[in-house]
Amino acid sequence: MTSIHEHQALLVDTLWTLADSAAFPNWGALKRAVDDASRFARSHFAQEEAVMEALFYPDIDHHRQQHLALTIEVTLLCDEIIRHTDHDHLSRTLTFLEHWFQHHVETSDRLISEWQLARQVQSIGDLV
Repeated sequence: MTSIHEHQALLVDTLWTLADSAAFPNWGALKRAVDDASRFARSHFAQEEAVMEALFYPDIDHHRQQHLALTIEVTLLCDEIIRHTDHDHLSRTLTFLEHWFQHHVETSDRLISEWQLARQVQSIGDLV
């Protein structure tokens, strides 16, 4: 299983791919990049939530709510991007995602790591 940190790095790469696609006026390719990023984010969230379950993380419900809220927000934003094919809107969306992701990793995801360290669990394999 890929670690949360490796998965986060892949998610950042996916967002950069999306940003690179935004530089082109090819909205079909951009839609595919948006769909890929959205699919990958859902996969990342599912993996992260599985880790939290394995750790018996006490704030898992709140963390899941953050993931769900972002998923809904991204779906709406991506629909707007595709509907309006507007570079300014796309730029604002990518900036929003970058800031949300950075804040989420530095706050909520950091708390998971601290919980894991406090329990002296080096890897999910140590839990089974």
